[in-house]
Amino acid sequence: MTTEYTHTRIKTKKQIGYAFIVFGLLKAGFIFYERFSGHNIPFVEDASYAILALMGLALIFTDIQNYLKDYTLWIYQKIELGLIDALNYTLVKIVVSFTNMFRKTHTGVLRHNLVAIQAGGIILLLAFLILGGYL
Repeated sequence: MTTEYTHTRIKTKKQIGYAFIVFGLLKAGFIFYERFSGHNIPFVEDASYAILALMGLALIFTDIQNYLKDYTLWIYQKIELGLIDALNYTLVKIVVSFTNMFRKTHTGVLRHNLVAIQAGGIILLLAFLILGGYL
């Protein structure tokens, strides 16, 4: 366990401990009110058990949340950074090397490009004539 996880867990346990104290004081206040005033408040007993169960579930949920946080950090480091980003960087290197090779074929001189266009057109016309238009 990491120290951050342990610190968070201790903090959560303290918060739940404080919640139990506050809950106990509230329950004692309701019981004192019932006995002092003579009015019955039936929902206090049912609500008290539900609140205690919710506090226990909060502690369990916090533990599960911290475990999942550590697990997703591992997934991010191994799969996202180790696999997906590595494939992405490899693909980028391949594309950049291809474009560098392709860039060497272009001289950037307009006269050469115009001559290449004319030569390509003449080759296509000759191919159409030789093959009888089936190209």
